[in-house]
Amino acid sequence: MNLYLMNKRFILIPLLIMIFSFINSCDEHVDDLLTFDSEEYCVEFTIDPLDRAGLHIFTEEALQSDLDSLMEANGVTKEKLESAHLKDAKVEIMNSNESLNFDILDLVKFTLYTDSLGESTVAEIDSIPKGVRILNLEVYGEDVQAFLYDDTYIFSAKGLLNARTFEIMELRAKFTFQFKTSLKK
Repeated sequence: MNLYLMNKRFILIPLLIMIFSFINSCDEHVDDLLTFDSEEYCVEFTIDPLDRAGLHIFTEEALQSDLDSLMEANGVTKEKLESAHLKDAKVEIMNSNESLNFDILDLVKFTLYTDSLGESTVAEIDSIPKGVRILNLEVYGEDVQAFLYDDTYIFSAKGLLNARTFEIMELRAKFTFQFKTSLKK
């Protein structure tokens, strides 16, 4: 029995040392990163009573990438950019009519597009809660920095209508990017 316990200790102690070393090295790497957010982007669009049930591109808007100014404002260069991700994404109804909600939708998604990279879905919700006026989309963890290197990228808001609306729905998409840059020289 003592030999059995000794063997367990012989394995456990080196394993704990390895785990501690790994955690310590991860902390050092995290300390070498600067994380900051972009300002919130807002894109307004509508769902029209003429829109029939089915998949729709509600808006496609060319947005200017402000990556250079964001990097400069935070005292780093684009060369030190480690990653850029969508931090949050939501859609809200701007109409004052409180009876309007997202019940007419089965899906909402945001995509980014450039000629060189094509299109990528960056946020989506496919389970719309009943009666809500604000949708928080699930943000995908994809690194989108390549989209922001171009001067212009195209943001799209798409959705799957299950019914028509009886009045124009005025909507606003909001999203924020989070950047991580290296602090190493």
